[in-house]
Amino acid sequence: MTTSKSGGDNSYWSIKETSNYSQAFIPEFEKKEVSNPTLFFVTFNQRVAPESVSLITGPGIIGLYIGMVFVIGQFVRSLTSGGSQTIMFDELPNVDRLMKLCKDLYFVRENGELALEEEMFAKLIYLYRSPEMLIKWTKRKVS
Repeated sequence: MTTSKSGGDNSYWSIKETSNYSQAFIPEFEKKEVSNPTLFFVTFNQRVAPESVSLITGPGIIGLYIGMVFVIGQFVRSLTSGGSQTIMFDELPNVDRLMKLCKDLYFVRENGELALEEEMFAKLIYLYRSPEMLIKWTKRKVS
């Protein structure tokens, strides 16, 4: 590839691409005498990705980048979603009374007291459905 000044034979620069690695280290300007100083670059370009990663690199580097951004975005979204529904239950200050109610419920169930179990279970469901009562039950006691 060559570009030239205003239509003449003088060129600003030229690019020559060789596929033979042994010839790339012996540039043609060293074989003949050059009057002008010449800058020479050797680059190694791999044109084809290995077949094992062709599924990933098929869309190109931009597609790979966009895919990674979407994957990381979905991961962060899955970690942070649903917090507003569970924060009320995760951040209770003192759950000792709730834990005692659950243990008593288990004990009543083991003893076969079905009527008492039904009352205690209804109370537990009422507590979890009513945020005000849940807050009252889990307040820290001031000594």
